[in-house]
Amino acid sequence: DIKDLNEGCFEVKNENQHVIIDWNGNVLFNGPFQQAMVFSEGLAFVKLDEKNGVYIDKTGKKVIKLSIQWGSEFNNGFAAVQKNDKWGYIDRSGNLVIDCKFYQALNVQNGVAPVATSNNYNDYQWRLIDTAGNFISEKSYYQIGAFKNGLAKVFINGQGNGMINTKGEEVSWQTSVIMATSSLIFLGIISAPRKPISS
Repeated sequence: DIKDLNEGCFEVKNENQHVIIDWNGNVLFNGPFQQAMVFSEGLAFVKLDEKNGVYIDKTGKKVIKLSIQWGSEFNNGFAAVQKNDKWGYIDRSGNLVIDCKFYQALNVQNGVAPVATSNNYNDYQWRLIDTAGNFISEKSYYQIGAFKNGLAKVFINGQGNGMINTKGEEVSWQTSVIMATSSLIFLGIISAPRKPISS
């Protein structure tokens, strides 16, 4: 099996070897290891075992060594990491800058990141934090997606979905509306832009 790790690197696994190589076939990292994440901002997470992992650069050097379950790719200089089944964030020096206290954590984008503050999937649980771990606003959602071009999709269970910006302001919203008659039920969608909330 060959997995593209981006930035000209690949994970190769077969009966005889499990290695990370570059475009020219040079071995950058030779096991044992369980799995590798894609390279991003010049670094890639390599899961050694259930409790340990490293971030390597494109020469195969172990830049960051951590006792963690999992690590995501770097984005905006930060990466989400999992320890004791909770998620936090490290910087490029490997410092834990936000404690592992969240149930899920997405990539940092434009200085903010969506995190799950509860594992109760029947409750609103997702909120936005900044790179210091502070909540951006008091608003919480059933789910927040990854940011793209400064916007992220949000969803409130049973009440529609919309988009928020990196300030946590709702910029659009769709709400399901049910209208019933004696013989028919109509399901419609109301979509309207929302003005950013004044700070």
